[in-house]
Amino acid sequence: MSYTHRDYLQAAAVLWGEAGEFVVAEFERHNQAHFGGELPPLPIVIGITPYGRCIGQTRPRGGWDAGDTLPRITIASNLFAAGTVAVSDTVLHEMIHAKLMLGGLDPGHNGRPWCQEIERLSPAVIGQEVKAAPVTPRRIDGKVTRQHLDGHLSRDQISHWPGHRTGGQVIAIASS
Repeated sequence: MSYTHRDYLQAAAVLWGEAGEFVVAEFERHNQAHFGGELPPLPIVIGITPYGRCIGQTRPRGGWDAGDTLPRITIASNLFAAGTVAVSDTVLHEMIHAKLMLGGLDPGHNGRPWCQEIERLSPAVIGQEVKAAPVTPRRIDGKVTRQHLDGHLSRDQISHWPGHRTGGQVIAIASS
């Protein structure tokens, strides 16, 4: 069964009021602004996220029910205390996961598709270009280590992108 943006907006308004309306509206705004409207309307839940410290999560399609066809985004209810920018950034972050899942690409933070997406989106979202590449083992000063390439975002910055934005810099979200 296929649902529209309006269907999800109505459900979110009933379930979570203003917060629900906000996340669904942000999904649609980001979809138009950053994805050319290519993402289908997706279910968005406000509630408890796994692992205790996650502020958002995107569950891949086909998870608990064989009838699932779309990813589902969950936004932690306590994130709203951090303000609308934090919620909006998290919705966008989870939308990237969903886009990659729908495209059959690696949705992981340390994957090349993720890095390409944040490089593409950074000028519009954080106001500056960034370089991002998967952090893989490499030899530095004779030792094998996992260190980001010079001039590239760290693995923490990649996994928390866009994070809380301050002065155009990407910084990690403390609760993640």
